Amino acid sequence: MQNQFEATVGSVTADHNIQTINFTESYTNPVVFAFLSTTNGPDTAVARVRNVTSTSFQFNLEEADNMDGIHTTETINYIVMEAGKWQLPDGTLFEVGTFDTNQVTRDSGFETLSFNHDFSVAPVVLTNIQTDANNVGYFKTRQRDTTQDEVRFALEPDESAQNADVVNQETVGYIAIEETTGSWGSTLFEAGITSDSVRDSTFSVIYDQVYNGGSSVFIGTLASYDGPNAAALRGRGSSGTSQDIFVEEDTVNDAEVNHTTEEATYLVFDEDSTDLGIGVTAIPHSIQVSNGGGTLTNFGNVTLNNFSTSQVLELEDVIDTDSSGTLTLDDLKNLESSGELQVTDDGTDVVLDFSVGAQTGGVITLEGLSVSATQPIDTVDDLAAQIQVVITP
Repeated sequence: MQNQFEATVGSVTADHNIQTINFTESYTNPVVFAFLSTTNGPDTAVARVRNVTSTSFQFNLEEADNMDGIHTTETINYIVMEAGKWQLPDGTLFEVGTFDTNQVTRDSGFETLSFNHDFSVAPVVLTNIQTDANNVGYFKTRQRDTTQDEVRFALEPDESAQNADVVNQETVGYIAIEETTGSWGSTLFEAGITSDSVRDSTFSVIYDQVYNGGSSVFIGTLASYDGPNAAALRGRGSSGTSQDIFVEEDTVNDAEVNHTTEEATYLVFDEDSTDLGIGVTAIPHSIQVSNGGGTLTNFGNVTLNNFSTSQVLELEDVIDTDSSGTLTLDDLKNLESSGELQVTDDGTDVVLDFSVGAQTGGVITLEGLSVSATQPIDTVDDLAAQIQVVITP
């Protein structure tokens, strides 16, 4: 069963010293996005998130390697969201999740992240590093070539480390949301993408609506890779009607900072956003039962009667590794063919004796069902709730 949706929007002042933000909401798998909204200090810097837990996260400003590392106070905007596939009350679809990578720009190209939701058009995508596994301070994500099905991404340090190996994998958070303007519960918000016009000079993102109190919380990222020099999206201040942004290159290798035009994606919220979880509903993970079993695209009762050895239960969503010890696809691969999973439905135990068949796409071949073969089971829901299989969206 997916977790209940929660979200937190905030804006704080910060410098190079690490700060801790404690959540007031209850999260299971929070994902954090942060944006350096001002340019009070001229040195190249990024808002660096790390140590994300269910109760808090840490962040600070990290300067490029050729700077002194001491940065003046800036405004950092952030949003925290519970991972999952979700829908707003107005029908807007979005998904939030994480993935692990050590892919670096200019190293061997970009990796591809496939979305779990079938978007009708390319969504607005933001990415943000969640960890500090390589002890690289000035470190950020770059993305490109977003379609309705996928986005390409990579990690990017400053120019001094462009071709260095990033040995350890970092966890990266992402949100993919339909482009829209309206309300998120009682809060005004919008999700958008700029034209291919953002460069090293100031570009003003003019909002589609006026935000309460004359202030807004803007979180953005570069959405293209038109210029190969290491760069990040940075702000130059905001109001209730707009946010000024620009592309900031580091000057590790040279002092030239002229950058070609790029696209940027962004989310905007009221500064006093509250109750963002109200009315947001989970989108069920779909399953397919092949060999005559038909297709189920939403949660519901699935009667697995006459389930034979040759039939295959296919999970469309990848069961991903979870360091907390929950059962994952990697665990299933290593189980003996006699291994058993117990699924409880209304107090009735249904035992699934299984062996793992073809692994591509997370296909699991079941050897048979015992005890109550005709018991209606909300299969994926019960698996997630009872044996803590994490189906990562």
